[in-house]
Amino acid sequence: MATTVPTTAGELLFQNYLDAMDYPYEFEKEFPGKSKRPDYTVTKNGVFLFDVKDFDPYMPLGGGAYDPYPQIREKIRAGKKKFREFKEYPCSLVLKNNGHAFVHLDSVDIMLGSMYGNAGFTFPVDTKSRRAAGPMKRAFLGGGKMIPQLITRTRQSAPLSRCVTLMSVCGNTTQWSRDIPIWTWRKLLRRQLRSFRISTSEKSSWV
Repeated sequence: MATTVPTTAGELLFQNYLDAMDYPYEFEKEFPGKSKRPDYTVTKNGVFLFDVKDFDPYMPLGGGAYDPYPQIREKIRAGKKKFREFKEYPCSLVLKNNGHAFVHLDSVDIMLGSMYGNAGFTFPVDTKSRRAAGPMKRAFLGGGKMIPQLITRTRQSAPLSRCVTLMSVCGNTTQWSRDIPIWTWRKLLRRQLRSFRISTSEKSSWV
């Protein structure tokens, strides 16, 4: 049976944001013919679906190297499964970190790497001289969970359109959100994406 009110920290914070922005929404709306209920259906200039995923607190006892991608990619995988029936709608996954030490939702490189492939570098090599044959370039390598969208630019290739990082900021968040045009954020994201490219092997596995 579906929950009728938000319960997690992420759901509550996201709902506070929707209320502050005066966005009309419905929590766990039922869609005829669909077995799943996305957390939030926002009806502002269209119908937009959002599902909120929280990361539970975790603090390791020791130190050492770790992979920053698996936890985020697991949430992306769950989000894609949730939205599988909703390809006709723009669907977004909203992520909230409640204190997991290995999750870095505020890192652009890690978030894009989780979506499109491990952030890294590539460069051509002359196999005879075993020397670099060209400049080093930033690239998305293996493991990305949202590569079809980046290649085809169509929602029909996969139901999940985007990932949203949810966090609290100091000050008047409503005024801050309204004062910064959305195109500014899109411009920053496009600039970041242009500095990368998808590795040939990863792209060929999807085409």
